[in-house]
Amino acid sequence: MDTSTIKNIQNSIGYEFKNPRLLEQAFVRKSYSQEHPETISNEVLEFYGDRALDLYITKAMCDRFSTTTDDGQFSSDKNEDELTKIKAFNVNTDILSHCIRMFGFQSYLCLNESDKQNEVYNSSHVQEDLFEAIIGAVAIDSKWNFESIFNTCQTMLVLADFEMNYIAWLMDWCKENKFEIPKFEVELGSDKTKKKTEQFELYTYRDYYEDQENKQSKNWAKYEIRKCKLYIKEFDYSVESTINTLYAAEMDCAKKFYDIIQIRERNLAVGRPDINKAVNQLNTLCQKGYIDAPEYTFIEEHDDNGNPIWKCNCDLYELDKVYYGESPIKKEAKKEAAFYALCAYLDYDPDELEDDFEDELNEED
Repeated sequence: MDTSTIKNIQNSIGYEFKNPRLLEQAFVRKSYSQEHPETISNEVLEFYGDRALDLYITKAMCDRFSTTTDDGQFSSDKNEDELTKIKAFNVNTDILSHCIRMFGFQSYLCLNESDKQNEVYNSSHVQEDLFEAIIGAVAIDSKWNFESIFNTCQTMLVLADFEMNYIAWLMDWCKENKFEIPKFEVELGSDKTKKKTEQFELYTYRDYYEDQENKQSKNWAKYEIRKCKLYIKEFDYSVESTINTLYAAEMDCAKKFYDIIQIRERNLAVGRPDINKAVNQLNTLCQKGYIDAPEYTFIEEHDDNGNPIWKCNCDLYELDKVYYGESPIKKEAKKEAAFYALCAYLDYDPDELEDDFEDELNEED
């Protein structure tokens, strides 16, 4: 690895090595070291990099999603399940390999001839290993200076607030429904090393990346992302994201379509909220995995004449509010509470639905 390449990598990751040999070693695959006994592979660096990355992601989530209350308690905007999903998303193979491709680092890998012919540098797992090995090299070179490790991790990987790979989900959904695979249009600013007054360029990133001749040459990390747009032809609808990192912007667009499709499919699953069917409609949503099982609690009170008044609370995990129903009949109180919770979840106005129901009854009369 020549001096200019080492300098380019160091500038890209924001860390200058005291021992550049460690950086070179991060790019050495086992297949190469077996043919060149004077070199050592990146396997152990990868191991330590994985642990350092885990610590970075955990701390970054803690910093972003939590705070200390006035009385000294620890409070988090995300629960344990959500944090687990976010962490898994940020360290998965697709994310780490994408980061390597963004910098174009896969072109510097040291491979034996067989691996070169098989283009293993395009393997997501090989690129993931390289990402972790680079972090491991920084950890060893800095003698586990956490500021250096965190700065490098943050430069190479910006924590994304996603709980799943929405791009993969959307691609699979389009295939299942025989839709065209959507393309991302990315509006790029100028190279960060140049003045930002240069005109924007419009790229279709997926098409560009799939161009074999340019597959390893484009350093996307040098470009400022101004806007990312995703269009689905069959919906004749597009969404946009202004997140300034490419993969996160694409993921944000895919998530917006995921949310739209989920709302569409869950509404189709149960139809319009109906007070007489609301309990069953919530059960259907639960059975299809859209919501956790609703919890109902009852309180029996009495009016001045001693007649029972049932109050029911319907608590949905997915909603921040508990919904309330009241009736002399316990079953009716449950229906009412379920109806209001269902309307809130499906984003219906219960008053408008009740007016529509009365209009329908009048028409029948």
